[in-house]
Amino acid sequence: MHQSVRTARHKLRFMTITTGPLLTDEAEEWFGAMSVPFADDVTPERLERSKRRHRLDRATAAKDGDEIVGTFGSFSFLTTVPGGELPTSGVTAVAVLPTHRRRGILTRLMTDHMEVCRDRNEPLASLWASEPAIYGRYGFGVAARHFDLKLTVQPDMFREPRPSGYEFRLIPADVALDLLPPMYERARLLRPGMFVRTQEWWGFLLEDPADRREGWSSYRRVVASVGGDDVGYVIFRARWNDQDRQTVRVSEVFGIDDAAERELWRFLTEMDLVSEIINWNDPIDRPFDWWLTNPRLATRKAGDALYLRLVDVESALQARAYAVPGSVAIQVADEVCPWNAAVFRLTVTESGVTCDRTDGGADMRMDVASLASAYLGDRRLTELGRVGRLIGDERSIATASRMFAWEVAPHCQEMF
Repeated sequence: MHQSVRTARHKLRFMTITTGPLLTDEAEEWFGAMSVPFADDVTPERLERSKRRHRLDRATAAKDGDEIVGTFGSFSFLTTVPGGELPTSGVTAVAVLPTHRRRGILTRLMTDHMEVCRDRNEPLASLWASEPAIYGRYGFGVAARHFDLKLTVQPDMFREPRPSGYEFRLIPADVALDLLPPMYERARLLRPGMFVRTQEWWGFLLEDPADRREGWSSYRRVVASVGGDDVGYVIFRARWNDQDRQTVRVSEVFGIDDAAERELWRFLTEMDLVSEIINWNDPIDRPFDWWLTNPRLATRKAGDALYLRLVDVESALQARAYAVPGSVAIQVADEVCPWNAAVFRLTVTESGVTCDRTDGGADMRMDVASLASAYLGDRRLTELGRVGRLIGDERSIATASRMFAWEVAPHCQEMF
């Protein structure tokens, strides 16, 4: 158990709440408490699977007496940021029993966790929000969006003919553990928001228990190769739809370049008996408009995806690359992590990046959640300025906006 985890007692509306690290023999109760707000049941099979996946040494419980009434967990991730990667706390399993809402429990769990992240030298925290309205007040901003995609299949729907040399093959799960990680690793380095996957994490992703299929087929795994070299893969399920055809549900598709990804999508559209393809978590810059003869065949609904929190603003700004040189002074407001409440002078030159605290004036002011929304390149700072999330000198804001921009849209493939 990490020694810096804090145990504190707080008087909250006539009851004493204790927060602290999860004990080994409390795991079943912890998962049981988490399952109530998420309308789930902890079967023996799911409990064992959850114990293997979750980092119980990073789990925290809030208790009313001896009863667990709140849960909080995290994974240890390494996240791709523009030009680099940073240690990240992937926040998960956040729940408070409905009998104990509105009593400050989540606030205490979150505040304690930010201190722990600082002690662990994790400059970033990230999460997927079950309720988006909650996390802005803790300094999280939407840092990556996604498309819920539906692709209607028609013959010859791609503009360009297939390049010669592409071959495709189905592979079993045990082979996938060897073949897929190198291709994923090449792809994730290109896109901010992606995580390094350990071999253990790959094992979880490729698990395919029948109770998680919800009427769909088991996973199909297809690898694309050119000239004997593997260049991409797709993992998907399928089932019959009301058109007496099949719907394909993509789990993930990655290529080492755009051409490989295009050919994997073409492969899916050319399978027999398939009338539509869906993917709930597609990157917002997938170029279907340029791939398809009729772009209307791809219908997309945008949504919020990865929420990011800069736990250590100075380290986070220092660690990423920037699109153009420049120098700006940014005043950051942060009520949850007061060590971030400062003015930071960010200077980018051909020789490198420096970020230092300064007692001088600021060119612009924003809260830490707004800065997080721009950090991976998803939102332009000029856009934040137009909607009042950023205040300052227009020329400096324009300079900073060009600095923070990134050509590849951020995306997070993991739902955690």
